[in-house]
Amino acid sequence: QLSTLYTLSMLLSLLILLLDIQVSQSIVASTPPRGWNSYDSYTWIINESQVLENAKAVKEYLYPFGYEYVVIDYLWFQDINDPSKLYIDEYGRLQPDPNRYPHSADGSGFKWIG
Repeated sequence: QLSTLYTLSMLLSLLILLLDIQVSQSIVASTPPRGWNSYDSYTWIINESQVLENAKAVKEYLYPFGYEYVVIDYLWFQDINDPSKLYIDEYGRLQPDPNRYPHSADGSGFKWIG
C-alpha cells in the first residue's frame, strides 16, 4: 500500500511539474524588454526637454526594432541645484524635480510624458 501511494505521489508530482513547464513556456516573451535608459547618457542630471528629445528618437529610430520604453533613471526627485533637497509629496511619494521637469510641477508626476 505504501509503494502504491508513493508511486501515485511521484506521478502526481511529475504531472504538476510538466504542467508548470507548459504554462511557463507559454508566457515567455519572444524578446527581452527593450528601452532607453537616461542614466547611461546623462547620469542623474537629465531634464524634461532631453527626455522628450530622446523619447522622440527612440520612437523614430528604435521602435521598429522592438524598443518601446524610455526610463528616467536615478535621482529624478532630487533638486539639481541643491542635492540635499528631495521632492516628496504629503504622502511620502517621490515627485520629479519641478525645476528639471516643469510639467510635473502640478504634482502629476510623469503622466505628461505618456
